[in-house]
Amino acid sequence: MKHTFLLLMFFSGMLFSSSEPTCKTGVGVHQKPPLVQYVGEKYALLFNPTDSVLYKLQFNVKPTIPAHAELVQFTPSELRLREQGTQRVVSYALNGQIVGIAKMEGPRYIGGLLTNNGAALAFVPGLDDGDVEELSCQCYQVASVHSCQSGGAGSNGCEITDGGSVGGVGWTNHCQVSCTGGYYACCNE
Repeated sequence: MKHTFLLLMFFSGMLFSSSEPTCKTGVGVHQKPPLVQYVGEKYALLFNPTDSVLYKLQFNVKPTIPAHAELVQFTPSELRLREQGTQRVVSYALNGQIVGIAKMEGPRYIGGLLTNNGAALAFVPGLDDGDVEELSCQCYQVASVHSCQSGGAGSNGCEITDGGSVGGVGWTNHCQVSCTGGYYACCNE
């Protein structure tokens, strides 16, 4: 009887332990795909392929962004990333260096900026800060004048949504941006 109980405990332990998923640090059975990145002189774009969201950092001083970053958290005033395979979290918050943080979703933002060249998802070749500046949500210095459908002088944040449908297939584009002091938020379709 004693041996039967020990055998039963042994096999029960094997059943429960063999059903547990294994995940080796750095190898990542559970690892998210890294963010696709563009880093220019005034802007960084980070595309999250997991949820098809594009994040934009507007800066005065170019930040260091982990080469294989994954999204930890987004709030309108902070973007937190982690280098894959580590626990090190890097925070990008509105301050004198980071002047704007934007979140963009929809085919207007994703379709024209990303390409899948057969090897991996990437930003289109030749993308530059001028292209990024034309995106809907932007932070401008207080002394400048720009036409804005949402936000405008005195606004530290704005958002805009548009969409439509063709043949019963609909789409939505959404953009939101937050700006630090000395800048105002401007959103246009």
